[in-house]
Amino acid sequence: MRKFHRILPLLLALTLLAACAGQTQSPSPSVQEPTASPSPSPEEPSAAPSVEEPSPSPEEVIDLPELTLSEFTLSETILQNSLVSTGDPYRFAKAFAKAAAGEEVIVAAIGGSITEGMNASNKANNCYAAKLVSWMQDKFSNNKITLINAGESGTPSKLGVMRVQKQVLDAKPDIVFVEFAVNDGSDADSNTAYEGLVRKILNSETEPAVGLLFTVNEVGYSNQPNMAKTGEHYGLPMVSIPDSIYAEVQAGNMLWDDYSNDDVHPHTEGHAMVGELLAYCMEAVYEQARTALPESYTVPADTVFGDRYENIVFLNQTDEYAVELGSFTEGTDDTRPMWHNGWKRSPNGGNEPFVIEVTAKEVFMIYWATPGYGNPAGGKADVSVNGGEAKTVNAGGSWGSPLHTSLWKSDGDAAEAVNISVQMNEESDANPFWILGIAYIP
Repeated sequence: MRKFHRILPLLLALTLLAACAGQTQSPSPSVQEPTASPSPSPEEPSAAPSVEEPSPSPEEVIDLPELTLSEFTLSETILQNSLVSTGDPYRFAKAFAKAAAGEEVIVAAIGGSITEGMNASNKANNCYAAKLVSWMQDKFSNNKITLINAGESGTPSKLGVMRVQKQVLDAKPDIVFVEFAVNDGSDADSNTAYEGLVRKILNSETEPAVGLLFTVNEVGYSNQPNMAKTGEHYGLPMVSIPDSIYAEVQAGNMLWDDYSNDDVHPHTEGHAMVGELLAYCMEAVYEQARTALPESYTVPADTVFGDRYENIVFLNQTDEYAVELGSFTEGTDDTRPMWHNGWKRSPNGGNEPFVIEVTAKEVFMIYWATPGYGNPAGGKADVSVNGGEAKTVNAGGSWGSPLHTSLWKSDGDAAEAVNISVQMNEESDANPFWILGIAYIP
């Protein structure tokens, strides 16, 4: 009996150890079913199903209905040749989904006079960008799709990257098309400015979809070869007039007059053609999004030409920024609507300097230039930097358009404090001068 009493506790201990070992080898029901154990012990925490298998957020679910393909008037050859690339469709898919759901969608276009609609009758409705928006409204049965047209005659992408924040991005667009192929040179600085513009749009708050339109003039100039490198690098849809309409002109299958009545601008029918090319591209992007949609889109960190201009800042009188107005007054309403928030020195309006200070690597002044057209032409202003020798800026040229000029550039990579003073030249007391804005690279 005494021997039995010694063995019994040993058997009980072994039984308990076996039970404990079996328990650690099989998961606790409270881990699989959190609701079965409302107060789990620290050793056996409840596992949240959302951590193991995250449910996709509404933004990640992109459901696109089947789209009826359009019947275009242009030949299949022209349409196919115009499509340089459909790019990565992810961001466009998000915009398309909003359009299909009847939500508000903002489409923007930034470029030169072609984007503005020059030579189109009733350009607000007949420019290529308006044609594209009209196609989208019909295709998605959605009249909440609207257009911001930031086309500005004679302007390159270098001025575009300065003005895009206030004239486009502040409106939080869903889609932005960029067109500067005949306004830009093919030099390194122009290509860097263009890439900076693309990057600034892609990295903006609403993460809009970006498409590129390449235009051409009558003698065949287009900066498409360089711009396409940027488009390919960032995976953007690209549409080419040189490869399509212009190629047909060169082949003798159509006349330049079928597209344009001057050396560069499409006429009303030409804008309709460009609108078709963009719609064809958008249908191709849409179908790609329905059948092979990537999980996300990431803006590449590396560049093709450089990101010098990506973070450029544009200041005008809407900004809470310290300036000394001198003889200038706020408001430039006698220019174009997109430029009404600058500073103006009126004829015979005194000669106290306008002064602003920034910390920058380079500083630009954007000004209005006009021969007057019956009114006083723009005058000359002397601009000095940090009290140095003045640079004379003549606002009496051009045809009534915004121009930009570099006022100062750092010798190194570090930003420096810069004092800018603008004062009328003694020859121009009877002339006006418009400062549309000050731009700087921080």
